[in-house]
Amino acid sequence: MQWRYQEAVELTVGRFVERAVPDVGGLERAVFDAVPVTASDAPEAWHISAFIPTSAQECWLEFDLLAHDAAADSWEARDLQALRGSRNPDDPTTYRWNDVDGVWEVARA
Repeated sequence: MQWRYQEAVELTVGRFVERAVPDVGGLERAVFDAVPVTASDAPEAWHISAFIPTSAQECWLEFDLLAHDAAADSWEARDLQALRGSRNPDDPTTYRWNDVDGVWEVARA
């Protein structure tokens, strides 16, 4: 059985991947987790965490999914944050996604 917000999560993650992580090659190996949260402006809200393996680096994405109706037809994703880092122990650089400018920035070297 599919979770009623599964399509919203997959759409949000898919859009992020198209824009920020072109080397994913599909979301088949992505792992999602959803935790209910309280939001003052939505009857139902979830904090979504996604682990997205890529060809060279790991990517962790988080955002809040706010549902504006019980039918899951009206929703919005906000507060998107992402980190990306190398699997190579000789390269400890971590990158943070800047959603405003659409670029990865060094978070820790």
